[in-house]
Amino acid sequence: MQIGARIEELESQAAALTASAVDRDPKDALIIACTPQICMSRFLPNGAEGDKPALDADHIFIDEAGYCGVLLSTALLANGIPVTFLGDHKQLPPVCTLEKESMEGWAGKDPKMAWSFLWDMSALYTEDVLARDPQELADMYRAGAEPSFARTVKRDLTASHRFGDNLAGVLDRFVYRNGIRGLAEHPLEIICIDVRCGPRKERMNRPEAEAISEWIRREEPPAGSFCILTPYKNQYRVLRDTMPWSEGDALLTVHKSQGREWDTVILSVQDGEDCVRDVPLRFTSSSTATGMKVINTAVSRAKKRLVIVCDRGFWLPKEEELIGALVSDRVCQHVISYSDGRLSD
Repeated sequence: MQIGARIEELESQAAALTASAVDRDPKDALIIACTPQICMSRFLPNGAEGDKPALDADHIFIDEAGYCGVLLSTALLANGIPVTFLGDHKQLPPVCTLEKESMEGWAGKDPKMAWSFLWDMSALYTEDVLARDPQELADMYRAGAEPSFARTVKRDLTASHRFGDNLAGVLDRFVYRNGIRGLAEHPLEIICIDVRCGPRKERMNRPEAEAISEWIRREEPPAGSFCILTPYKNQYRVLRDTMPWSEGDALLTVHKSQGREWDTVILSVQDGEDCVRDVPLRFTSSSTATGMKVINTAVSRAKKRLVIVCDRGFWLPKEEELIGALVSDRVCQHVISYSDGRLSD
């Protein structure tokens, strides 16, 4: 069969399945997959009467619970059925457009914005929302306290099939501390591209973008097999304007990479010694709760190869930092230097 004809056949089958799924009565479905927002817009809680069907489910599973907001998760409890949260509490919280520093200042105090911080708390804090008074929640938020699991049954998954045991060992030391192991067939290949960058006020590092462009030209990873990540929007723009793009290539901020994975992940750290900012390592220092979650999310997207592009001389002495450990001689298997537009091994 010609490729074009086969594509048309598959598209026709997909369209038929889509139409069937849309028209199907939810009462006849064994599993309903949707976002919490769609669930609440299309269904009434179990036992309720109205112009929409009741959910009539036996169990709710919330995937990526760390990324789901607590205001959504608590609303789903109105169904009166068991809810299971699946997710990683050491990765990114829900997306919130308000500045965290502002919400910390407002929490429990500001007349209008006192409870805005709830939009920044994940579903993992559901028990706290139900069991604590609002001021306690505000104090927890400001302190960066971990969620409570007194009545919630908590289970740790301590094995990852995505990456090798070498990365798992580093993440266990800096992030999870629960004996996590990597069960991938081969250890993760960890490479550092050492790039120096002069003073800069904005979170942009053009030499890192140029180094990544040269590395891609040299290595020629298959389209769709790799992704370039960066913690910062400004660096994202620099990378977008610098890369030799092909169809299927991916460039994302770390915040948009959650829940996805690639054979090769290239991380443009951007932050370094000459970044003149009030908070120089805002999203890259694992010594802060936010930075730890951002870097953990970024490096754990890789299945076969992790390429960290940074000022190695700046990060190497920082043994207490996750990035410092990953680019160290103990963990990093290959160091490539970039200078004057050229890569050298």
